[in-house]
Amino acid sequence: MIQWFEKNHYKSYDLCDISSQKYFLNIKYKWNKKKYGKYVIHSHDLLIKYFSHLLRKSYKIEKKSYVQARALIARGYLKLYKTGYKDYLNRAEEIFDWILSKRTSGFKYYCWGQPYDWFSGKVIPAHTPRTTVTSQMGHAFLDLYEVTRQESQLETAKNIAFFFIHEMKRSYDKKDKLCFSYTTIDNHKTHNTNMMAASFFTRLGVLTNEKEFLDVAEKLNAFSMDEQNNDGSWFYYLYDDGRPSKIDNYHTGYILESLSIQKRYLKEDFNYQKEFEKGIKYYVENLFEDNIIPKLTNNKIYPIDIQSCAQAILTYSSIHEAIERYGDRAIAILNFTIENFYDHQGYFYYRVYRSNKVDKTPYIRWGDSWMFYAISNMLEQKLIRNDSED
Repeated sequence: MIQWFEKNHYKSYDLCDISSQKYFLNIKYKWNKKKYGKYVIHSHDLLIKYFSHLLRKSYKIEKKSYVQARALIARGYLKLYKTGYKDYLNRAEEIFDWILSKRTSGFKYYCWGQPYDWFSGKVIPAHTPRTTVTSQMGHAFLDLYEVTRQESQLETAKNIAFFFIHEMKRSYDKKDKLCFSYTTIDNHKTHNTNMMAASFFTRLGVLTNEKEFLDVAEKLNAFSMDEQNNDGSWFYYLYDDGRPSKIDNYHTGYILESLSIQKRYLKEDFNYQKEFEKGIKYYVENLFEDNIIPKLTNNKIYPIDIQSCAQAILTYSSIHEAIERYGDRAIAILNFTIENFYDHQGYFYYRVYRSNKVDKTPYIRWGDSWMFYAISNMLEQKLIRNDSED
């Protein structure tokens, strides 16, 4: 994979590079709330699905670099460094310098978004700060700090935390519960983003021994844990009118991974063991086919998505690290993913459909960077062996 990353200069096409074109954004904006609008939107989604190659050629779309992808790759390099590949520290540090140069302008503190326009009820402009991307940057700089112990890396992580505290919009902030919005310009309440931020604040609070950060983490946790369903699941998105949304594989995985991280850092001070175990039970019993194939949602297997596979590997390896009994599941899913998604050129395919059609497009932001990070995480935990041990 590393050779493929470097050969392509850490660039690829993206899931959103066509849908972010003005024509497709206008279709969603115009038809989003109309009676039969979903049919118009769906027909255009099918155009993107089946004619992506022609559309990219028509729009002269070029491959891009993504800070989210590079951060995951850098985190993977740090894990390789810790397993004995010493030259990967320099590669990681070069990426971190690049990441800092790509932060979103116009804000006092460090934050990041995605380099494309995106529709979510309204058009979200490119580079609008996102909780997902910015919290992942926070985790990345904490990873770097834990390797180098350079105070400057910890200060960068604190700067990111101050962005959340002082500049990120809050979609819920009452009593002792808090939910950061998905971006700085919406009011979305999504648990996976909230919990990504919670695990970042927990790590930062433990590493700095600063109560302010731990207090923020607790409020974020309190919001999402209070919204856990009785069966242990979480809805991806909370509608303001109380309607249920989907329960899917990788968003649930993000939540469980975030809880695993917090359990690892807080140890006996971790307050959500009951919710954690209920969530694991639901995840294991409802979001996999034959205990191996990551389902798209709790009631739908196909399409099998590379991010579901990558996050499942990460989730199970993180759970294993927290309570030591899920490593075999991570290995089984890794083997399934390699068998069904891996291309000998060094990348992973996007999706496998019910008809056995395979979308073989490599998307570095969506799939390959996640898979690289997942595999390097398993190497660090010694769930699989590196080349020097074969």
